[in-house]
Amino acid sequence: MKHAEDYDVNIELIRDGKPNAYIYDEDDMVSLKSITNEWFNNLTNLRKKLKDNRLLKHLISSCWSHMAQVNVVNKTWEEIEKENLNVGNSDEYDYKISKYMDYGDREYYELLNTKSPYKHNTRLKPWITALARNLTASIVLHDPKRVVRVQTDSVSFTREQEFDDPNLVPEEKTTGRIQWKNVNSYHNLTTGYKTKNYN
Repeated sequence: MKHAEDYDVNIELIRDGKPNAYIYDEDDMVSLKSITNEWFNNLTNLRKKLKDNRLLKHLISSCWSHMAQVNVVNKTWEEIEKENLNVGNSDEYDYKISKYMDYGDREYYELLNTKSPYKHNTRLKPWITALARNLTASIVLHDPKRVVRVQTDSVSFTREQEFDDPNLVPEEKTTGRIQWKNVNSYHNLTTGYKTKNYN
């Protein structure tokens, strides 16, 4: 919305009488800061000192996926029948088939527990990821003509950029002189880092 006029974008809500929003009671909510602030500050400070530490990178980037992790189990069809599980393709069943996996010698079904679909009793408001996208967009808008790649929480430019935000930390994989094949395949000529699929 901030840049809607600049880029001729029109955003309208769908008003068809169907639910299009999550609704939470005020008493059930706490600030994200009260849960993650100490954790985030400690890891961010360590990240500034240990820029190339892969464990820190993983811990910082995996918070959302762990907090919003779904409650699934993998079962063969024989196990489903043996355990007499109530399985189907909708929320009316105890387990909903969310994925089918064929490993050649064995077939598995990923089953979502419909009565308790999340592993943890925590929800992050959807606007948190929207806020992260807005922050990424603000980095892009710093020098949009020199943007090469935008990937989740990383922006690559054709030349080095200077930012005054202390939370923007250059990372080994995407900082330096890079030879690109496509957005997911590249070789960092400065650090020597190569993506798995780079030949």
